[in-house]
Amino acid sequence: MRRPPRMLLAAGAVLVLLLATPLVLPTRLIVERIELAAGARLDEQVRIDSASIHLLPRPRLVLSGLAVGKRPHLRIETITVTPRLLSLLRGQKVIDLVELVGPRLSQVTLERLGQWSAGAGGNDGPSVRVERLRVRQLELRTEALKLANVSGDVRLSADARLLSAVLEADGGRLQITRKTGGCRSSRTCISPRCARLGFFRRMRSI
Repeated sequence: MRRPPRMLLAAGAVLVLLLATPLVLPTRLIVERIELAAGARLDEQVRIDSASIHLLPRPRLVLSGLAVGKRPHLRIETITVTPRLLSLLRGQKVIDLVELVGPRLSQVTLERLGQWSAGAGGNDGPSVRVERLRVRQLELRTEALKLANVSGDVRLSADARLLSAVLEADGGRLQITRKTGGCRSSRTCISPRCARLGFFRRMRSI
């Protein structure tokens, strides 16, 4: 049996390398567009260090070094966005997964969250729908509360309603699970009525 020509083998090797590594695209343009769109949405200065596009194991966009605010009160090491490819050809874009690694929140961030949520409520309908949000290595620092190494997994419905949420903190000592229609947890149960009052008291006592 004849061996494949060396040129064919070389071409195959190059193709594998291209598929396995970030695409070399004008990612600075992507960064600038996201900075402008996010800045307008949040009414704050948004900066991103870099962006890269990967093909394997699934096509995804990775943003690195995000900072929000002139004096940044929110930082995120990496944001990985995995879209549903066919939805990119339709009106509403669907994101299967958004993963945040290393978010660092402050008291200012918590105060801004309410403003951002209120601003988002005036839209006729989301042009982008996120089905799942996963968070790892989250840190929260305020005058009354300090948390580190928090992880979470949130799943949303087609109309952006909460389907389930799992939160772990303090090395797994605190675990919170909430599902539509009720909630259950190994140590704590968070409901819409008691969340604001009880959650931070319990966190502060750990």
